Amino acid sequence: MKKLMIYTMTALFATIAVSIAAPDKDAMMAKEKAAWQAFKDKNAADFKKVVDTAMVGIYKSGEINPIYEKWFLRPIPPKGINLNVPMGPAFKKVVASPTDSGDPAVY
Repeated sequence: MKKLMIYTMTALFATIAVSIAAPDKDAMMAKEKAAWQAFKDKNAADFKKVVDTAMVGIYKSGEINPIYEKWFLRPIPPKGINLNVPMGPAFKKVVASPTDSGDPAVY
């Protein structure tokens, strides 16, 4: 059950990222379909490619800033909880130069 939940949440976040990265409706639908198809086929490499491309687009365009502010610096509905977590130096470096490396030295 836990594994299914992780897959579902990953697919949901990927869909959101792809939707934000492709403002044109047809392009968005094509990218979203590609992400869901790769997820459904359990093709990790294709799924990673779609998500990475969308995330790099969000980072390089600056769209990440209002998204980050909405979820980490402002009250979150419905209870209005404010996490008040400013963007840290490591994440700022990843936004400036996106990488999929898990090595902190790369940040």
